[in-house]
Amino acid sequence: MDLTDIVKIVCLYVLVASGETLNGIARTIYLNKRIGVINAKRVSMLSGLSLCLLICYLYVPQMSIKSDRNLLFLGIHCHYLCLFLILYWGVLLLRQNGQRLWMN
Repeated sequence: MDLTDIVKIVCLYVLVASGETLNGIARTIYLNKRIGVINAKRVSMLSGLSLCLLICYLYVPQMSIKSDRNLLFLGIHCHYLCLFLILYWGVLLLRQNGQRLWMN
């Protein structure tokens, strides 16, 4: 695995993160008012997963990663990076919004 493969992997992360961000924005703007917050989150989860699968289905074959070892590295790395970013984002939001709730 060389530098070009790492750049391609980072581009995949950026594409998936952009897709998830656009999915969240669309859910907030269009679905929350029409079907409610809880149902909008359910629908958004399905559309977000399908969007991620579509991005990976179209982009991973273009990365020309042939070996099973590198594909496994890509999958494990994506999993742990996403887990870390979700936890970090949750802590960041809790710090900002939690202080406002406690001050009231």
